[in-house]
Amino acid sequence: MAVGLARSFGGLSGWTDRGRYVVTDSTHSHARRVESPHIFADSASAAIADNEGIPLGQVPNVTWRIMFSDGDYLSTTRSAIFTTNGSSALTDTSLAAWSQPGPTSLFSYASQGPQGPSGVAGLQATECLRAGKVYVLAGFQGLGGSPTHFGIRFRRMYWSLPNWPSNPDFVLSTLGADVMAVRGAQRQSGDLRFAVAGLVPARGRVWFRIETTVAMKARVVVYDVMGRAVKRILDQTVPNGVSYVSWDARGETGRAVGSGIYFARLSSDGRNRVARVALVR
Repeated sequence: MAVGLARSFGGLSGWTDRGRYVVTDSTHSHARRVESPHIFADSASAAIADNEGIPLGQVPNVTWRIMFSDGDYLSTTRSAIFTTNGSSALTDTSLAAWSQPGPTSLFSYASQGPQGPSGVAGLQATECLRAGKVYVLAGFQGLGGSPTHFGIRFRRMYWSLPNWPSNPDFVLSTLGADVMAVRGAQRQSGDLRFAVAGLVPARGRVWFRIETTVAMKARVVVYDVMGRAVKRILDQTVPNGVSYVSWDARGETGRAVGSGIYFARLSSDGRNRVARVALVR
């Protein structure tokens, strides 16, 4: 359950395990092994982004959080820790822009919820998931907990809950939410569809498929995970039926982008469709 490194010799058919990554900045992360790092924004900013149809990175005063697990920490009460940047710009990666003097453990922050103990002791490999307007914290628990649990935990996240002591940014549901139903993603309407049609990592080329029942003016912009526009790849009328647009995995300046997750956003007449691209070079 750790972020690790594998090396391929002579092709992609065989891989050699090179072990786990050792954290590069343990002084400030207070962790020996950083696992499952991910970033998410507060629910209010996400709602604004949805309503106005803009990337999260363009919402004023959005508060971002980096959450990660400490793979070598022996205490089960500190297996997941997180830090925020206090509404600074996400592009400001300086140490001063993030909460100090150090990270906050998930256990100390949200071990108690409005319904009782949240049971997050020993939680590893965490991920913040979003289904519509509902936030869910998921993670693997294999180091005990209360009560002892081995498997995947799901906890509903409640943001800015009124009348809760100290009213933190979010609290978690109680033990009864181990098994919960999450509504499936809403299918794209039949009059407008947008998806990745092909990906050739070695050539740095991605194709997107646009399907519409009527001719329309469309714009497609690629964004990085921080909500920054990388490149506009389409801004014209597309015919009815199926058409394709490609991205050369480069930014507006012509420089090749790095490996990572990118999002292509199709906008047309107030409607938006998003396709996720995992680019590996």
